[in-house]
Amino acid sequence: MKVLLVDEQGKSVTAPYIIRFPGWTEERYYKEAPREGKCEFVRGDLIIMTPMSGDHSKIIKFLSFLVIGYCEAKGLGEVLPGPTIRLEPGVNREPDICFIPEEKAHLTSAMPIEVIPSFIIEVSCTTRSMDLGEKTLDYEKAGVREYWVVDIERDEVVVHLIEEGKYQKTTLETGRLEAREIPGFYIEVDWLWQEPLPSAFECLRKLVGF
Repeated sequence: MKVLLVDEQGKSVTAPYIIRFPGWTEERYYKEAPREGKCEFVRGDLIIMTPMSGDHSKIIKFLSFLVIGYCEAKGLGEVLPGPTIRLEPGVNREPDICFIPEEKAHLTSAMPIEVIPSFIIEVSCTTRSMDLGEKTLDYEKAGVREYWVVDIERDEVVVHLIEEGKYQKTTLETGRLEAREIPGFYIEVDWLWQEPLPSAFECLRKLVGF
């Protein structure tokens, strides 16, 4: 399946969008959904989101480098950018970055992945209402223990931590943010708002101590 979104004049739409196509099944989603961009299946709806902007892509690349490099250096588990995660029957999300502990890493080869990540990062711009709304509820229900929303429009990170089955939320605009589910991993929130972004390699060196 290919989707081309155009306006009334037949020109490609460049404004941010989220499109829902109702009446889909999981089986059809796995077979036919477009894979060129972010595409999710939730409760009968195929959801297609605006392609990532340059700033969005750069921050995902930066954070992915840090989390992947740190977890590989420490032997902590599997880090995947943009996988299809089946949170429950009928709910498939594609988080920007997710971490699965080493003891469950062997379960990450299938399509979709059915093991629940312990840590997820979404970089949010045009999808803020979804990332802080229905996705938060889905991740909480599925038992994702730590969920960060990096809001590049408001220059803040919204952190969700599971406590007694419910998310407790905090918001940071600056300072050090330590991950609970990846021992020893942290970011300086100010890194994310720098233009250009700092060297991911130099930041990783600080994290791993070499």
